[in-house]
Amino acid sequence: MWSQNITSVVAHSASHRTYRGMGQWRTYVTLSGTRRVMIGLIISISVGMIPLTLALVKNELIERAGETVALEATDIADKLDIVLTERVSDIQDFAQSPLLIGQNHAEILTYLKELHTIYPLYRRLSLVDRDGHLIVSTEVPGEGETVGSPSMIQATLGQAGPHIELVYRQGQPGGSLRSVRFSARLHDQNRHIQGAIVSEIDQNMIRQFVTQTTRREQASSWHPDIQEFAVLSPTGQILLASEKQPDETPSLRPASLTSAMMAHQGKTGYVEEVDRGSGQNALTGYARMAGLKDAADFQWSILVRVDRAAVLQSIWTVLWKLVGIGEICLVPLLGLFYWARHRQSVEESQSALARRALEANEARIRKIVDIALDAVVTIDDRGVVTGWNPQAEQIFGWQSAEVIGQSLTNTIIPPRYREAHERGLRHYAQTGTGSVLSKRIEIAALDRTGREFPIELSITPM
Repeated sequence: MWSQNITSVVAHSASHRTYRGMGQWRTYVTLSGTRRVMIGLIISISVGMIPLTLALVKNELIERAGETVALEATDIADKLDIVLTERVSDIQDFAQSPLLIGQNHAEILTYLKELHTIYPLYRRLSLVDRDGHLIVSTEVPGEGETVGSPSMIQATLGQAGPHIELVYRQGQPGGSLRSVRFSARLHDQNRHIQGAIVSEIDQNMIRQFVTQTTRREQASSWHPDIQEFAVLSPTGQILLASEKQPDETPSLRPASLTSAMMAHQGKTGYVEEVDRGSGQNALTGYARMAGLKDAADFQWSILVRVDRAAVLQSIWTVLWKLVGIGEICLVPLLGLFYWARHRQSVEESQSALARRALEANEARIRKIVDIALDAVVTIDDRGVVTGWNPQAEQIFGWQSAEVIGQSLTNTIIPPRYREAHERGLRHYAQTGTGSVLSKRIEIAALDRTGREFPIELSITPM
């Protein structure tokens, strides 16, 4: 039976909880008499000051929108790094399975289909022999299509580790991305090479990952919908572009963009630029993926763009309506805006570097946990559940709100393991060490109904 994966059950100490708490610290500024006088003066400013105030509002909106698209580009780069790294780990695990060894092709195909059900993100899973001939596949290749090029099969059989290959729509580098293939060689009982297993994710799945990331940001952000994104190869070719702009004729033209050059240099940020192809003013966030080890082809650049006019449109509509109602309604709001902006600058000046570092790290950890394809459960040093990601909800049957605050021992640990689990927690709390830390082990677990099933478990201290 193929077991479910729990990539990380994290036991963190009280000091870690304090660390997370630090990300929530804020500094508040009291409204002094001087501040009241300042607001009173602002309220008394004539209509002639409104254009200046609107310009300040515009600059603020542009800055916020730029920071948002920069963050989205960084999030997409991080997410794609995670997705590709997990696929490399998957193909290594698949290749170790004894169920792929033998001559019973029907049983092997049944097992591959079970794997495909557990990992539905793959387009297909296939086995080839030493000559590259297809043995079995969860999806039969179409006419003129293969599950792996001869060069990929040759490279896979000639190396101990996994091999990764980019497949282009035009059949050669320079075009848009069609899919990414991962392969690893298989050995028989005598450790002789008998062939290779090949997995494949297509560009639609990669686009779905990117789209989910931008939608998640938009759900918690005030700015207009992202209009375009593009994924560029290290040579500047467009591998993937947003659905609003077809891959064949994207307006995100790498040769004309400062953002593409900045991303290629490994920098992160945003730039206000004019695209030479479309002539539109836009804010473009940029970032670069870390890439896979020994695979420079995967240091992709990520560009995320929002139309500059769309950023300003909503605020102009609101502000001019307020002007139509009367200055008496608009000016106090502008005064409050100025005060809020000043308060924000005071907050940022107090321990800004430390706070931003903590918040960024906390956000990254949270996003990694949320998008992980495996179940991720976090507990404190008492064994109380503090985190429970969506995949854990699916595997174990408990919703996050139901299980957080409960003892892990009384939820997913079978009765025969509970004493050993509690003893291990006490040992870790006293020494900071454990025999199963940072290792992958197979063990039984319980779901909400009390059903016991096998899982692969790795425990990582934080």
